[in-house]
Amino acid sequence: MVINTEASIRPHGGRLVDCTKSGEDASAVDRLAAEAPRLPVDRFTSMDALNIGIGAFSPLGGFMPEADFKTVIHDRRLASGLTWTVPVLLHVPGVMAARLRSGHSLTLVDSSAEPFAVVQVESVFEVRRDEYAELVFGTTDPSHPGVDRLSSLPTTCVGGPLTLLREPELEGRQYFFRPSETRKLFSERGWKTVTAFHTRNVPHRAHEHLQKLALEYTDGLFVHPIVGWKKRGDFSQRAQFETYEALLQHYYPRDRVLLGGFYCQVRYAGPREAVFHAIVRQNFGCSHIVIGRDHAGVGRFYGVYDSQRAFDDVHDLCIAPLRFAGPFYCRRCAEIVTERSCPHGGDDVSEISGTLVRKHVANREPVPDYLLRREVIDVLERLATDEAFVR
Repeated sequence: MVINTEASIRPHGGRLVDCTKSGEDASAVDRLAAEAPRLPVDRFTSMDALNIGIGAFSPLGGFMPEADFKTVIHDRRLASGLTWTVPVLLHVPGVMAARLRSGHSLTLVDSSAEPFAVVQVESVFEVRRDEYAELVFGTTDPSHPGVDRLSSLPTTCVGGPLTLLREPELEGRQYFFRPSETRKLFSERGWKTVTAFHTRNVPHRAHEHLQKLALEYTDGLFVHPIVGWKKRGDFSQRAQFETYEALLQHYYPRDRVLLGGFYCQVRYAGPREAVFHAIVRQNFGCSHIVIGRDHAGVGRFYGVYDSQRAFDDVHDLCIAPLRFAGPFYCRRCAEIVTERSCPHGGDDVSEISGTLVRKHVANREPVPDYLLRREVIDVLERLATDEAFVR
């Protein structure tokens, strides 16, 4: 089943996939879910299932079979030839996988053992962790959070079409939008061009600078922080939403900005993940996406502008990357600038980054005005440390 859309930015592959349970086949699907073997999955996997189901991962209609997995890791494309850069896999314990064959079904259950999705088995295959890590993350170093998580997962995967029985429980449900819903909202607001802003941090002044540049360029701004699984020490979902609400209330034209949560997992895949983020935001109806300094990076595993260069050979997307240079604060200019607009250096300039913000907040150090707005600081000071960060 697909959703027709009137938005000017077509979904990746041309159609917005809908894998949710429909009325006409509801009884059959429920019966299948009751009879199939049950697989408990973590939040990472449940969020992937959710995004497949609602069309955010269009054109994916299920977890990747072996053919798609191989072309994605080697060629950054699905077997159909469409650009896709990160694996979306269902890892299954070997004992269970050994009993599954093509044509079988598997019921996914949440932490309460309640079914929320059914997968029709199309492919059962093995993943070589080192190959996966080297090709997708560019490293096998276990200190990389994506590599670390991969090392804990079964090497057997099951691919096949998915039917979403219900949405998993979501914190901050008011910030959750389906792609069909954002497309409708953009149309109702008359936004023909929309810039997506992806982040896993609270908003600092450099983010504000980039977002307002985007507002000069397009009709609307879709602030879409990722709020799924993240590494320990990243900002919590609550901190992200409450700080953004404070910032938007005081410094943005509310009729030109939409705040929503991207209920997905951070993969820390740098350049590959940047392209993936663009594909997903195209599905939500965005025409542009900000790709700034070290987008989707972690530590020193990727070059500062590797994520921008990742788009050089991508030619089948409707969404365009806005490749902004990394902003910093210049005391002589007395404003947020970039190396493209400011000639100064040395002691005149100060870095602005999510890493620096997390350090100041975690250590309860005084935060410079050029780094965070007072309203954002007030929210973070009100939140206890264990409420502001992932633990």
